[in-house]
Amino acid sequence: MVALTVPGMRLLHEGQIERRCVKIPVQLGRRRAEPSDPLIQAHYERLLGALSDPLLYEGAWQLLDPQPAGISELHRGFIAHHWSSRDARRLVIVNWSAHQAKCFLPLDVPALAGTSWQLRDLLAAAEYQRRGDELLNPGLYLDMPAYSYHLFDVRRA
Repeated sequence: MVALTVPGMRLLHEGQIERRCVKIPVQLGRRRAEPSDPLIQAHYERLLGALSDPLLYEGAWQLLDPQPAGISELHRGFIAHHWSSRDARRLVIVNWSAHQAKCFLPLDVPALAGTSWQLRDLLAAAEYQRRGDELLNPGLYLDMPAYSYHLFDVRRA
C-alpha cells in the first residue's frame, strides 16, 4: 500500500497480483502451477483502479506526522501521507505495526477549516464524516488493527 501510493515509479513483481510465492529465474520460460488467491486479486483490482486516479501522480504530496492518542507510543506504527490538488484530496493511512494502534493524524491543510468533510475509503465500504477544524487539530482520530490501511477520498460533505 505504501510503496504504490508514494511519489515515484510503481513496481509490482511478476505474480504479485496472483499471490505467487515461488520465485523463478528470469531465464526460465515456464513455471509450475500455483493456486491463486481470489481475495488478493480482488484487493489488487480495487487498489490498481484507485491508483489510476491522476491525482496520485500529478497532485501535491505531503508526508503526515501521526501524534500520540494517550500515553502509548503505538502511534509510531502509522505511515500516512496526503495527495491534493485544487479540487481533490486523497489520504493514505497504514498501520504497519503488528499491534492494534491509535493516533491522531493532524492534516496540515488550512482549507479544511470551517466545514464538514466526508472521508470515503476507496478500498472498503468505510465512510466517515468529520469537521474540518477537528481534522486540523487535534487531527483525525485513528484506531486501527495491525497491518490495516485506508485510502480515503476526502470531499466536502
